Amino acid sequence: MKISRLPRIKGYRVFRDFTWPEDLHDFAQFNVIYGWNGSGKTTLSSLFENLQDKRPVSDGDVVFAFDDSNSRRVAGNRIAEEAVPHVRVFNRDFVARTIEAIGKSNVAPIYYLG
Repeated sequence: MKISRLPRIKGYRVFRDFTWPEDLHDFAQFNVIYGWNGSGKTTLSSLFENLQDKRPVSDGDVVFAFDDSNSRRVAGNRIAEEAVPHVRVFNRDFVARTIEAIGKSNVAPIYYLG
């Protein structure tokens, strides 16, 4: 099972009333999301983090569509109660919690990134 699309994002951060266009392809196995500053990239990654942590989306009206045998749709506020795909998000928050945290502790990193 994977996320196929976000059919609706309404009233969540920068997304006032987004509906997935019919001519926009579904998500693939791996996806790169890019765009102008303020276009919603961080907002999307926060929605995916909610899936990763099985934490309900408390603001707005968000719907996730999954590519499973039933082509299920799950409201964002019901994520904790539903079977959702395993998602891993590697965004700025992830880097701050993991990579950058190494420099603030006494733990020696295995690799130096630079």
